[in-house]
Amino acid sequence: MSRIRVLVVGCGNMGASHARAYHAMDGFEIVGLVSRGAGSRDALNQELGGGYATFGDFEAALAETRPDAVSINTYPGTHHDYARKALEAGCHLFVEKPLAETVNQASEIVDLAM
Repeated sequence: MSRIRVLVVGCGNMGASHARAYHAMDGFEIVGLVSRGAGSRDALNQELGGGYATFGDFEAALAETRPDAVSINTYPGTHHDYARKALEAGCHLFVEKPLAETVNQASEIVDLAM
């Protein structure tokens, strides 16, 4: 069985937790770590062995890595935009709560995922 190629977006507490889990599981391959802050993404990359591509820009990471799935662990204000772009790129999606800032945004994400 092929591994799920996952892009981890957000390298703070929750993103790091998810990245550690993906790193430890045979069924996943991390294709990139994304964070606007170089410190958190570089520290996480080092913790995980230093072998992952790192990005400061979500759109560039999405285009370059072409993941199967995107794990969004960023501030709530980014969830809708990142989720929409990931779904439009054909990716499966995991989004930390809240899914979006408004019911309309959440509904749009659900509709795109269907």
